[in-house]
Amino acid sequence: MITKTVLTLFLITIVFPGKYDLTQPISLLRFLEKVVENQKRNRLTEMKYSYKLIRQETKFDSKGTIKNRESVTYEVIPLIDRMYRKLIKKNGTTLSKSEARDQEKKLSVQLNKQKNLSSEALSKLKLKRIDRQRREIQFWDETLNSFHFLYMGEDIQDRRRVFIIKFWPNKGYQLTNKNFVILKKLQGLIWIDPIVSQIVRVKVDFVEDFKIGGGLLIKVSKGSSLVFEQEQIKSKIWFPTHFEFDFKGRFFFFKRFKMKVNGYFTDYANYREFDSSND
Repeated sequence: MITKTVLTLFLITIVFPGKYDLTQPISLLRFLEKVVENQKRNRLTEMKYSYKLIRQETKFDSKGTIKNRESVTYEVIPLIDRMYRKLIKKNGTTLSKSEARDQEKKLSVQLNKQKNLSSEALSKLKLKRIDRQRREIQFWDETLNSFHFLYMGEDIQDRRRVFIIKFWPNKGYQLTNKNFVILKKLQGLIWIDPIVSQIVRVKVDFVEDFKIGGGLLIKVSKGSSLVFEQEQIKSKIWFPTHFEFDFKGRFFFFKRFKMKVNGYFTDYANYREFDSSND
């Protein structure tokens, strides 16, 4: 037992750092390329899984006093071309029997629609799924080019040894897809498990305002932040477990807001209904 422990520590503390000298830009890039490939696999696999999502929203007034709190719990189910949310709780309380029947009926309608599609309609939905997968891959490819990265050292997160990577916008890079313009407005830190090259935690700060619809629909203000966490759930796949979005800005150009949204992901399961149409 002692010999086994000593060998493990030797491999972790001596052999692995020798593989990636992350103070060198090329070694850091190669390490991050492996991390990004894992993230692509994680996200594409996640699209085939159902799970529960608890979404907690807290709204504040201009002085920072809490105005309102509410939560909803969804069962999230993969359809051929998108994820469907079935409401199962409101503010921690299970839906009434009539509300639950209504939610189940709505889900059945969606599932039956996809079961009874013509070959042409089914092909169109599968093309949408392929496009969604393509955009997910493209997003993660863009992250490597959209930021500068710097190795900041090591830390312990939940008794796990992690590498800390700082990132900030690469202003000289031209995005290949304008839909990813948000990447130009972010900086932060990434905590990565070096043994499996998986992201454990990300802390993102908005360094510029981010506008949707030219700011007419929504503007997320500079200084807003997002924390994202994931862990190993199934085999070698890592799935999201928690996010916290602390942000302020404006709705419809005039209405100011300040809120915090927490999300908790549980009960991941491979969705058989999806697999049956995944040919």
